Amino acid sequence: MPKWQKVKGDLIMGYSKEAIHSASEVSIVDYVDVTGIGEFIYRKGHQYKLSINGSDSVVIDINKNLFYHNSVGVKGNIINFIQHFEGLSFGDTVAKLLEFRREGKVSLQPKQVEIKKEPFVYNIEHNPTTYRIEKYLINERGINPELVKKLISMNLLHEDKYGNAVFDWTETGTGEGARLGATKQGTIQRYDKDGNPLPKKYIEKNSELFGFNVLLGEPKNIYIFEAPIDLLSFWSLNPDIQNVRLFSMDGVKASAVYSLLVRNKKMYGGVPETLYVCTDNDKAGTLFYEEVKNDFKIYGFDIEANIPQRYDLLNSVYPLYETVSKEVGLDKNILISIHKHENGGILNTHNYHKDSTTFFTTSDMKDSKPYSLDEFKTMLYDLANTIRGKDFNTIVSELYTDNKNKLSVEDYYNHYTNNKHKVVDTFIKDWNDVLKTKPVSRLVEKETFFNYPYKETNRTEVRNFFYKQNIALEIVDHLMDKGLLRSNDNGNPVFVFNRYKTVVGAVEWNNDTNSYIKLDNSLKNNTFSLSLGKPESIIAFENTNQLLSFWTLHKGKLDHVHLVSLDCLSSTEKQACINDRLKLLPDIQAVYVCKEKTDSGNQLLSDVENLPEEFQKVKLKLIQPVFSNTWANELQKTKDDYLRLSRTNEKEIGQEMSL
Repeated sequence: MPKWQKVKGDLIMGYSKEAIHSASEVSIVDYVDVTGIGEFIYRKGHQYKLSINGSDSVVIDINKNLFYHNSVGVKGNIINFIQHFEGLSFGDTVAKLLEFRREGKVSLQPKQVEIKKEPFVYNIEHNPTTYRIEKYLINERGINPELVKKLISMNLLHEDKYGNAVFDWTETGTGEGARLGATKQGTIQRYDKDGNPLPKKYIEKNSELFGFNVLLGEPKNIYIFEAPIDLLSFWSLNPDIQNVRLFSMDGVKASAVYSLLVRNKKMYGGVPETLYVCTDNDKAGTLFYEEVKNDFKIYGFDIEANIPQRYDLLNSVYPLYETVSKEVGLDKNILISIHKHENGGILNTHNYHKDSTTFFTTSDMKDSKPYSLDEFKTMLYDLANTIRGKDFNTIVSELYTDNKNKLSVEDYYNHYTNNKHKVVDTFIKDWNDVLKTKPVSRLVEKETFFNYPYKETNRTEVRNFFYKQNIALEIVDHLMDKGLLRSNDNGNPVFVFNRYKTVVGAVEWNNDTNSYIKLDNSLKNNTFSLSLGKPESIIAFENTNQLLSFWTLHKGKLDHVHLVSLDCLSSTEKQACINDRLKLLPDIQAVYVCKEKTDSGNQLLSDVENLPEEFQKVKLKLIQPVFSNTWANELQKTKDDYLRLSRTNEKEIGQEMSL
């Protein structure tokens, strides 16, 4: 009998059975729609996907008028729904539903809610650094530092502007290809305006039915996890694992696994040799494994449980199995298997299979109430005396009618008869808990953010510096107004780098070297750049003075371009800088290498001439001075004559000068 039922005559908590039935008839879908308690994500057949209270693992079956909160293993009717998500008592819930019915606020038939699923658009702003997520994942969660770096380099892991860890979902399991969604994992606890804790993990809006995944070699085997942290934890424990695909469902979602199998077969052909279910060691994780084991067996691959301590036994309980089995003359593995099936082998009434629980719960005990070893021993004797003298197959057939339950008990029994178990003091829930029992190899200790060292900008000195170089002062003033051009304590120009409105580095003019030098802790692979309009082209320069000379020559003629100066970057960094901008600027059609007729100009062309395969549609083009070897000398010509003659020369040499 459910815990809320208190029978007094024909009344249950003050309500007749007819009144309770009337309340239970209210459509869950209609109730959600009217009250606005949650948001419908999508509909598939007779099932609605619901996002509510920070969870997106709620499914409503409109034919049965039942809900399933898969991530915590809770299900039920409309009454259970309100109790679970609103925290109301049974009596208050019934009263509320009856009032809704009297006022005509809700219908009795499931309402057909129109779900408009918008396509997923990846518009997450990344931080220029990854310090906070590295510190969180490595220091707090114990993840292998090398794997964190690997995911960052694969472009699968980022830090957003709020410091959250962002796990990108790709169809390929690599950093290549389109993004299908993303998981955000908070690195600190945040609270709403009322002081209530906000969820630390959530799925980005409109993410497709998929999940975060990593491909390591060929996908001969697939490992399924509940969350990215679990995936990374398992990977940290098995850093050399190969020819696998690691997949996170963000909950327990058989539909996500099916989507993975379909996409995996489409991209890589065939099915995996083995599907390993690596869910949590709790009710939801156990039931999910049994669901997958039963429903996916038709696809012809092996399905194995890789749940932490799924088959381990409690040290406090194990001697009682042996004692009772010896006294009754019974195989102890049968007792163990049934106990594990019914409530996970624990000493409380938290049922794993309510429809089949027979021996290890009692009607007068509340859910999750612990019971003593003496009570457990009595339960064992009841079970042993019931099945005494019967073989295992007969026992299973008599106790359990549902095939899933039979398969569950058989799975445990096969393990224990082969002595594949350990005796432990406590159970560990998930793979991150397993990882935390291991020593941490290295901690992130030092933060290396860029700090701009100069307070004041000497506008007069800066203007004079560039006036001598014939740079248009309108451009100089514009850059200073935008905060992109400043000065050091000597009055020399300093160009700063911005990334998502954050200053991440700078280069300053050095009189001794007669060149720009990069300031300490400037973000790697970044340099001075700016966009004019919505960029459709990138124009790359060897240094900032060349950029300003070219801009002055074409002042008023440049639009929809991104100008980037590759000051103080190595050959590898220059290419990385261009690649980074191609990823950040989705509309780029061409990259122009604006080089001088010098040895260094030739080196610039060599450094950036190889674009990644994903950007092969982007054209790589060349721009050179027409009348001189350098852009500074070219600027000595009048702008009108230069533009007129350059267009004429363009036809002769086939170079594109008009941008």
